[in-house]
Amino acid sequence: MAGSFFDRHLVWWSSRESIEAEKISLLAVAEVIFSVAAYWWIAWYFDTYAHLLVSVLVAPLVLLRSDESVALGVEMFSRYMSGEQTSLRSAKGVSLVAVSGLAAGGAGWLAADWFLVGHEGWLLLWRSMLIGLFALTVGFAVAVAAAATIGEAAAVAVAGVVAGVVATAVVVAVAAAGAAAGAAAGVGALAGATTGYSFGILIRAGATRLVASLRHIHRSAAAFPKNWRRTLFQIDLRCAPELVPGIGEERPSLNFGATIKYFFSETSIGAKALGTILIPILFIPSLLYRYSIKSTCWLYLPLIYLAHLPGRLRDGEGRLIWVRSLPAKFIEGIRFALAVLTLGIAFFALLDATALHALLTAAGAGVTPVTIFSLLVVLDFGDIRPWHYFTLPSAALTILLVLWLDSIRKDEAAGATVDALGWKITTAIYANQVRTLLVYSWMALALYYFADYAYGRCLLPDWMAPLLEWRFGPPPTCLAPGE
Repeated sequence: MAGSFFDRHLVWWSSRESIEAEKISLLAVAEVIFSVAAYWWIAWYFDTYAHLLVSVLVAPLVLLRSDESVALGVEMFSRYMSGEQTSLRSAKGVSLVAVSGLAAGGAGWLAADWFLVGHEGWLLLWRSMLIGLFALTVGFAVAVAAAATIGEAAAVAVAGVVAGVVATAVVVAVAAAGAAAGAAAGVGALAGATTGYSFGILIRAGATRLVASLRHIHRSAAAFPKNWRRTLFQIDLRCAPELVPGIGEERPSLNFGATIKYFFSETSIGAKALGTILIPILFIPSLLYRYSIKSTCWLYLPLIYLAHLPGRLRDGEGRLIWVRSLPAKFIEGIRFALAVLTLGIAFFALLDATALHALLTAAGAGVTPVTIFSLLVVLDFGDIRPWHYFTLPSAALTILLVLWLDSIRKDEAAGATVDALGWKITTAIYANQVRTLLVYSWMALALYYFADYAYGRCLLPDWMAPLLEWRFGPPPTCLAPGE
């Protein structure tokens, strides 16, 4: 039985077939755990949460895609990669050269203002060369990214424009340092051009993905939960990264494996050196995006849970069956009783006896009536503890949900149709989702407080205490029984 369940729902690692069948990859799950732990360790060790914030903000942009946006992205990027060469004498070519030249000049000027001040001699010389190569890289990246097609010669022409920015630094370096520095400058210029070329394609690929998603934003937004689950739990390291989703199938030459084979099957050292620069720049960011999304599991998992409905609740009859069965369950009666008890205990725990006495005295003297708003006076909200933020809303939702479902059942008995009850049933389903999430959150918080209590009183096993030291501090000195 276990084997059949594994075959239906789980695989050790992903494949094209398992992804299409929406099977969970155990390797992908391990990657989620590793990514979340790694990102939070970085936050703790370096005392920064910038990378977490970036991951949370980037995830929707990467996951907003649908079948229509993927097809559009593939068509746009294919046209970009295979377009005809544009003459540099055309208005488009001149514009590209001008834009890339300005970008290179601006990058060089800003870098010089920060990187050269206070230096002289050989250090100034080599830093000037580095700034020239940086400007060259920026110029190529802007030219390639802005080109209508990769076949345009603007990326080559920008070298002439950038030469005006870097000529002084490179010429002085060659004259002063001799042949070794001249060779280094030549090799560095080639590496800078290749790096800029790679970043230009990468920027264009990102822009293509974003534009294609925005063109079909409604379908892309609807597919967000599915894309999120696929990225987290169905895609793993065995699934090759892509510049643009689906481009590897449409143009095999842009597939990750084909790109590696193309460059590293060549016998020339130059081809291998070019691939060593180009491949990491083009494909490693896709992997980083993937693990960045996996690291957001802690935030988006509750939201996806709220938005996702089981298949049996996606049609009117299935929802009506759910409504009919829920009020009749014995467990719902227990939940209702516990909810009332929870609110009652919280009321007496937060009750300010002095304020209550003053209110009753004022009411007896006819100064003020006792109403529901009197709770704002007699309850001390300063005594609210963190667990109250989960237990009180879940208890209130439980009471309201039972009454709401009973109302739906009475409407049905009075002859209301499924369509007429649709909005009320949908409200009940999502309220139940929110209640379940609150209960799970409260259980996690309760586990945290229990661990804190047990750690401070040496009630945990010896192997567990060191694992919690980073959070609860050095373990207390505990005496053995009888000491």
